[in-house]
Order: sequence, then structure tokens, then C-alpha cells
Amino acid sequence: MKTILISAYALSPTKGSEYNVGWEFVTRLSKHYRVIVCYGASGDFIGDTAEIDDYFLKNIHNNILPVKIPPSKISLFFNFFNKIGLNYFFYFSFYFWQLNLYKKVVELLKVEHVDIIHQLNPIGFREPGFLWKLNSKCKIVWGPIGGGNFINFALLKNQRFTVKSVFLLKNIFNYIQIKFSKRVGLAFRNSDVVIFCNSENMSTFSNRISGKSYIISEQGISSKILDRDSILKEKAKKSRGLNLLFVGSLYHRKNLKFLLDVLIMLKNSIPFHLEVVGDGHLREELTKYAINNHINEFICWKGNISRNEVLASFNNADLHCICSLSEANTTVVYEAFSCLTPTIAFNINGFSDTLSNGRGFLVNISSYENTVIEYSQMLMSIFNNPDKLIMVKNSIKRDFHLLSWENKIFDVINIYEDLMTTVNEKSK
Repeated sequence: MKTILISAYALSPTKGSEYNVGWEFVTRLSKHYRVIVCYGASGDFIGDTAEIDDYFLKNIHNNILPVKIPPSKISLFFNFFNKIGLNYFFYFSFYFWQLNLYKKVVELLKVEHVDIIHQLNPIGFREPGFLWKLNSKCKIVWGPIGGGNFINFALLKNQRFTVKSVFLLKNIFNYIQIKFSKRVGLAFRNSDVVIFCNSENMSTFSNRISGKSYIISEQGISSKILDRDSILKEKAKKSRGLNLLFVGSLYHRKNLKFLLDVLIMLKNSIPFHLEVVGDGHLREELTKYAINNHINEFICWKGNISRNEVLASFNNADLHCICSLSEANTTVVYEAFSCLTPTIAFNINGFSDTLSNGRGFLVNISSYENTVIEYSQMLMSIFNNPDKLIMVKNSIKRDFHLLSWENKIFDVINIYEDLMTTVNEKSK
């Protein structure tokens, strides 16, 4: 059996986002390969591995060899500042964790035969680690990679100067890292295969790739999650009003205020109800904004709820609304897919790929005012033509296997096999 070493910094059988990416890749690939997984967190911070350590103690996976990579002292030093809210210090702490990972893997390769090293998560390009330095010993796969996108300032028109300044700095830093980061460039050049999370990121980095490249989303649907036929029939019965759902943290990048502006425009035109799932430091400000503009009576602020409750909310919604300034492939779109709930989002980032081919509703960005108008007109059109929702649900159902974890892992296996076939042919 071939051996794959996977660097999955974030790994958890219970959490979503990056943790779930690591878990799905590792457990599904272990059905086909022997997997050595190097991990660094199952909790909120580097070194917080209690949950996954306990899991591996109680559950034996014959084809998985878990290797905990503890943070070094200097990594813990920077992590202290991350813990007290200075989030950018995570990257300093993570840099030294990656350095420690590299040293451990160098030692590991002295006693273990590894066919492929896969740098998996986090998916952001900013910290590529150091495992690409081992490309003379193993084939290197990096990805899915995201983060190479920029925030459209048209959507920030009504934000405070400080908020605009933060996003401007993020755009500037992103541009500098994309164009001039030496280590990012070395990681691209020394990777045999680079996987991108969407076409926008592939386009951004196209001139820095030397090996093969593919597009595979870092999110997927579990094919066992629901009875799709029964849900489709149940949802077809709904008719009165438009039940909208927003799921996400209440901070600026998620841009809920934009959706509130859309609803302010629609409040005298169509009946609607918005359920807001999630919490954050902007909740009080956004609630006050809704009250002042006389739409709060149509909104239910649910705060943080369990994943099962979130899925129940998706099942009850007619339409899932996203207004994020920037995303790769957000988990909530795939949770909506799993419940056959259509999503409306801006025609940017991963949404342009994921919601294409009739699987959702895409709104083009122009000026702030015109984008609010286009978004509201699309909601009004959906309300007046409910068959549009049925058409999208049928498109999701049609592509369910394409969007599934099973299919994505099948694509990764094909990449691995192609790489190993190339190695074998060269050795003959």
C-alpha cells in the first residue's frame, strides 16, 4: 500500500471549516492509502490538540498514523498575542510551527517510506510551509489553495473610514505577498501538483506555477446527509412569503449590513422573513440599524446554535443569502446544498464556480447602490416566480454527486495515481 504524508494543521472529527477539510481528506484517503497525518490543532489555537489526541487514543484507524506536531517555544510566544485578540500574530506563530513540522518530517523520512507529501491546510497561500524543500525525496502536492482574491471597494461605501482602511491594508498586503513573496514562489515552483480551490485563485497565480494545476473545492457534501427526494417535495409545497436565511459571524467581512439595505428597499414590496444565525461584535449595531429602518420586526436574530439546528434552519428556508466581501468556498454553501436550499451571492470568488450551471443565483457587483438594486430585484423576481427556486433545487440535485466529498476525493486519488505512475515510468 502506498503511503501519503498529509500536513493537516487543523484536524477534528466534530468541527467545521478547516478542521473538517483535514478530517474528510485524511479519513477518506485512508481507505485507499496508508496516511501519515501531521496535525497541530483541533481547538482554537496552535497546540490545542486535546480533542483529536483523545479521539485517536480511543479510536484505531489501521491506515492512519497520527503525528502530533507541538508548537516550539517561539511559536507559543507569538501565539500568546494571537490568543489575546491580535489575530495577525497567528501567522508568526504558524510560521514557526511549520518550521518545526519540517524538521519532524525530515526525521520521519529516515524511518518511513513516503510516496507523496501533501501540504493540505490551512488553504490560504500566505504560509506554504517548508515541506516543498523535500521535493527531491517525494512528490509534492499543495492545496487546495485560496486567499488570492481582493475585496471590491464598491461594497464598502457605507462603512466607516477605519473599516475601509483595514480592508485597504489587507488588499495591499495581499498584493505584495502574491507578487513578491519569495517563499510562496519557491513553494509553487517546487510543487509537482498545485490544487486551487476555485478558478479565480488559479488565474491569480497562473504565472507562478511550474507543475500541473487543478481546481478542486476544499468543501464537499456527504452523500448520506439527506433524503433528497423527500426534501424536494416538501420544499415545493411552500408558497407564502420569502423565508430568507443568513448564516455567519456578525463582522464586517460577512457584510450583513448590505443585506439589511436590500431588505429596506423591499419592505413595502414583498413579504419576507429573515433568520440570522450567528453572532459577533456587530450584532448590537446591526440590530439597531434594522430597528431604525423599520425592518427588525421581520428579522429573527438566533445567535450561535448547534450544527443540527443550523441544518434545520436551512431546511426551513426558501433562500440562503450571502453578501460576503471575500470567500474561498464557504462551508455554509455546501450545507445549503445538502438541504437543497438555493443560495444567492455575489458573482465573485468561489461563488462564481460553485453556484454556476444553475446551482444558485449570482449578483454582479457595480456601484453599491446599483448592487443593492440588482440584489433586491433578484429577490423580488424569485418571489414572483417561485419556479426559479424549484429549478435551482433540481440543478443541485442533478449535480449532487459532482459536489460530493466522494467525487472530490476521487479526483485527488487520480492526481496521486498520475504522480506515482510518472515516478514509476521514470525509474524504469
